[in-house]
Amino acid sequence: MSAPAPDTWILARLRLRDDALGSGLLWVGFAVFVFALTIGVAQFRTIEVSGWEVGSQLPRWFVAGMGVYLATVYLPLYIAHGYTRRESARQLALSGAATIPLLAGLMTLGYAIERAIYTAAGWPQQLQQAHLFDQPTQYPLVYLEFLLLFTVWGVAGAFVGAAIYRHPGNGLFAIPIGLAMLGLAETALSPGAFEFLAGLVGPIGAPAGGSVVVSTAIALGCASVALPATWLVIRDLPMRNQEQ
Repeated sequence: MSAPAPDTWILARLRLRDDALGSGLLWVGFAVFVFALTIGVAQFRTIEVSGWEVGSQLPRWFVAGMGVYLATVYLPLYIAHGYTRRESARQLALSGAATIPLLAGLMTLGYAIERAIYTAAGWPQQLQQAHLFDQPTQYPLVYLEFLLLFTVWGVAGAFVGAAIYRHPGNGLFAIPIGLAMLGLAETALSPGAFEFLAGLVGPIGAPAGGSVVVSTAIALGCASVALPATWLVIRDLPMRNQEQ
């Protein structure tokens, strides 16, 4: 009998399974917290804005942290177990590329759940910030915005994390580069969420609510710069235990 074919994408599958499960469980906890907090606040004041919109700032940091974790924990781990840097990076990028659409879908679902709660309670689901969408019920645009934002935040996190892992001193110079990428993406998609990031780039980014095509191009442009920059950092990444 011939030997079974090797599972080419085993690392990506395992990472995707764990990240998808972990992200889903965290999202459930996050949703319960946001909606419970909103109901609690309603006992003391009138609800006039979308609590999900306010809370959606936190998942951005989670996605960035996921990028850092993949670049600084799992990449060195896979390399140490005999996988090449190229193969490890390719499989981790694939798992991240599959997890981000799931997260974007969950965040879009949050707006739909909030809509049902607000409708039952008689609260207006008003947005405070500019977005690609004018109403939280424009779910395709809501999904697109989260998909683009999470892509840039995840890739920027991987870039900064890999740079600092490679050289803890000089790697700190990657932080302002990563912030500039995030600033462009936030300015193009949702400038009110992180005003300090949008202020880094000023009028360079297209304002949210403008051309979806232009905003999408800016966000994808940031990711297309960060991805090869990350590869330049990790393509000959030294192992820490080899330096000691």
